[in-house]
Amino acid sequence: DYDCRHDPAVSKHWALDVKAAVQHEKPVVTQALVDSLNAANLGFSCKMRGWLVHESVLTFKEHLGLELTPEEHHSALLQTEALKSQQAETSAPHTFDARKQWPACSGVIGRIHNQGTCGSCWAFGALSAVDSRICIATAGEFSGPNAQLSRGYVTSCSGYRDGCRGGNPDQAYKLLAGQGIP
Repeated sequence: DYDCRHDPAVSKHWALDVKAAVQHEKPVVTQALVDSLNAANLGFSCKMRGWLVHESVLTFKEHLGLELTPEEHHSALLQTEALKSQQAETSAPHTFDARKQWPACSGVIGRIHNQGTCGSCWAFGALSAVDSRICIATAGEFSGPNAQLSRGYVTSCSGYRDGCRGGNPDQAYKLLAGQGIP
């Protein structure tokens, strides 16, 4: 009979698996980290939010979604540089709060959504902008708790990386323009 307890390969792999599991279960943020960042006076302050208390490295990674290929990363960097160059040529107000600019739409503009563990920030961000623009265009008629396009529909129907493994806001806009979004 084979006895895996005496197989050195099993012991080695078990030790590696346990080591990896322990690393995955470490907290992603601790109060000690928050305190040290705040003590460093970096120009911003941190706060330990309730949802972070039991968030492990592994579960936190589920929120991240998109992992770019080297080609996609390079393309994103080029786009960022082009935007920086355009912005350098324009002037913008020092501060701007769209909720104050369009008070009838402040609830839609300021709404915070929870995407859960689905890496669909691309859909949530794109549709938050569209929700806000629809509200502004309708002078506040498109407002209230149900004034939102379906993030789940866009995430499910975009057909890219199964929706929850990342995407691009352009996909949401193309879906909206092509067939509409409930």
